[in-house]
Amino acid sequence: MQRKEISLLVILYGKDFTQSQTLKCILDFENKIDNLVVVNNGPEKLNGEDSFLNFLKLKHNQVYFFEFLENKPLSWIYNDFVANFKSDYYVIFDDDTHITKESEKQIFNLSDIDIEIPKIYAIQDKKQYYPIVNGNIYTSYGLITEYSEIYSIGSGLIFSKNVKDVFRDNNLELFDSNFSLYGVDISFFRKINYLKGENIAFKVSSLISIDHSLSRAEGGISEWRYIERLYDQTLSIKYYQKFKMLRLLKLLIKNFRKLNRIEVILMTYFNGFHPRCAKKAKK
Repeated sequence: MQRKEISLLVILYGKDFTQSQTLKCILDFENKIDNLVVVNNGPEKLNGEDSFLNFLKLKHNQVYFFEFLENKPLSWIYNDFVANFKSDYYVIFDDDTHITKESEKQIFNLSDIDIEIPKIYAIQDKKQYYPIVNGNIYTSYGLITEYSEIYSIGSGLIFSKNVKDVFRDNNLELFDSNFSLYGVDISFFRKINYLKGENIAFKVSSLISIDHSLSRAEGGISEWRYIERLYDQTLSIKYYQKFKMLRLLKLLIKNFRKLNRIEVILMTYFNGFHPRCAKKAKK
């Protein structure tokens, strides 16, 4: 059986090529990626002639490097990646994921699966956090046959051309372009769950395990990260949740002691997008 064509995306932020655990693993792959897309999403410029990048070019069939020093919304990068490459499977990774040899083997052996959702273990505490299936962490291996709701993070997500085509035929974005950081991956799964409710079900598996750096496993949260999560919470209320005004009011009450947070919530709700997703910036 002929191997399926694979396009794989790695997004760097605040790292050079050699600092990325993901790229180190990919350089050590036994299989050749058909289209490897490396994106530097800022904030510092990288050397496009770097020797590590050249080693990747020697290792894999086609390697593309792009830079967006303005910190382009992840949703836009993901959507552009899928739109610009024709493949049987699309794979998305952050820059800090450890990919084992067994996981690599599974990636290149996929054939009749629509969506592969790896088990995500936090590098920090070695605990499994994803995927969440019907409200619980899914620990089994194989096909996920019974689900009403599935959620996970973007790193390690694999989906087929069929998923791309179904979203297009139903006038759905794969990743909601109103979101920039948090909520981008969840927006994908919300639509998978919506389509399931419309009797359009995909063949979903969880065959792979990967180790990934998770902010939720670190304990504590910085103010900038809290604000980023507020963008996600506010936009999720606006676009995906019932009882919008009640939920918005609860979010405002929870943050009423800090004026800057109140401003973030109100402006985000009424604008309808993350500040980095302003429509004029998309041109």
